Amino acid sequence: MWKEQLKSNTRNIFILQFCLILSLMGQSEIKAIITKHNLQSFTARANFQSLLFDHNGLMYIASSEGIILYNGITEQFINNSDNAGLHGVSSMVEDKKGIIWIACEDGQIFRIYNKELNIWSPPEGLPKRKISKLLVDDKNQLWIATKGEGVYVFNQTYLYHFGLDDGLIHLDINDMIHSKEKGIIVSSDQGIQALDFKNGLKRVSHVKISCLDSKDIVQDLEYFNDRLYLNNLSKGIIEWNLTTDSCSLIRNNKDVELTMSISISNDYQVLMTEKNIYIKSEESDQFISLKSDFDISEI
Repeated sequence: MWKEQLKSNTRNIFILQFCLILSLMGQSEIKAIITKHNLQSFTARANFQSLLFDHNGLMYIASSEGIILYNGITEQFINNSDNAGLHGVSSMVEDKKGIIWIACEDGQIFRIYNKELNIWSPPEGLPKRKISKLLVDDKNQLWIATKGEGVYVFNQTYLYHFGLDDGLIHLDINDMIHSKEKGIIVSSDQGIQALDFKNGLKRVSHVKISCLDSKDIVQDLEYFNDRLYLNNLSKGIIEWNLTTDSCSLIRNNKDVELTMSISISNDYQVLMTEKNIYIKSEESDQFISLKSDFDISEI
């Protein structure tokens, strides 16, 4: 499993460090392997901003010097991508037509198609604040979460806006996911809400979870197999079964390092805290710490 977004500082000269976690299953043990991938195209000045795997398994690496397409062996800069790097890439997503959407710290959005990058300029205008998350739904609509302007949705024709007047409880969106059961779910410092957009009509509804207060801060969201995982800073990681409406605390933040993000797959749960990376398999009932020689706080 590759962690989706990693950053590097200038001390990592010529090296972009990825967390590649492999399992060698024994009787009751997991052996974790962390590898380094050397990329020769970057200089010591490069600041690594975001990662994306496309449908072919190719990796797009956004940096302050541009965006590299990497297949594990060869590296290639995307044409004109140095422009996006200067704006600070905050999120990337691939839509159902194979277009890579690039969102930036200042609200700029770029698109990559046929290994060429171009700026996106919709008639309705772009956000002026940081874009915290991009995602694409089943209808190939592009959803844009921001820090300060709420949420936008592009239905491939027009760009629509969700704000306070539409029912959002907060304009600073921490994270956003797409679930089969609840549709688009956004989290903020005031809790979580579900958004829907159909036939030009916007709908916002409050999401009630029995084990969370209505305005609990939810920093990070993850969705997998009808379960929503919420990183609540005061409680910890909560697993909410959307089918049975039941929830459980899978990691308590009290008296341990604060959990910064979570990633879920068929076989593993991976947590990143302020100090460590932890992994738990389906065959195990506890998280094990991964040893690494890089600074976790820089990820």
